[in-house]
Order: sequence, then structure tokens, then C-alpha cells
Amino acid sequence: MTRFTPDQLVSSSKATVAAMFALANQAFHGYEQMIQLNLQTARQALTESRSYWPEALSHKAPEHAIAHHTMLLQSSTKIAQSYGSQFAAIASNIHAEWLKIVGSQVELHSRSLPRG
Repeated sequence: MTRFTPDQLVSSSKATVAAMFALANQAFHGYEQMIQLNLQTARQALTESRSYWPEALSHKAPEHAIAHHTMLLQSSTKIAQSYGSQFAAIASNIHAEWLKIVGSQVELHSRSLPRG
């Protein structure tokens, strides 16, 4: 039977608490980035929409209105692609940071286990 010394238990507990706070901080940092990205994207969409409607309603010929609408769709597609890539980058960074923290905890606990 393996036994932990009190110092080992205290050290392990401190490392676990530190890792929990590191993970929580990473999560909040990621949420902040996501919120900023969402606000930026919403502002951009609102600005485009505000400028789109007066111009769209001013067209007399249907082909001009269709061309204008097509231009808006192309712009919206670029915005959506940009949003998707930024979202993926944020998620990937968060995931990488979490893996570092969890990996260091696994390594720490595997080294601190008493050999029987």
C-alpha cells in the first residue's frame, strides 16, 4: 500500500488549486475575446445595414437593385468567413492553453506519485 506524506498532499492540493485557477482564467479570457469578436461583428453588420437600406431603396432599375444586393451578399460572406476564422483561432488558442495546463498537471501528479 502506498502512502502520501502530508507534504505531498499539501503540495498536490496547491498544484491542483493553481491549475483550476489557471483554467478558469483561460476560460474567462477566451469568453472576453469571444464577446469582443461578437460585438465587433455586430457593430460592423449594423453599420453596413444602415448604409445599405437608403441606397437600396433609391434604385429605380431592378438590375441596379439586384447588383447592389449581390454586392452586399459578397461583403456579408467575407465578414462571415472572417468571423469564422477569428472564432476558430480564439477557440484553438484556448484549447492549446488548456492542454498545456492539463498536461503540466498530469506530469506533476505522475512524478509525485510514490513508487510502490
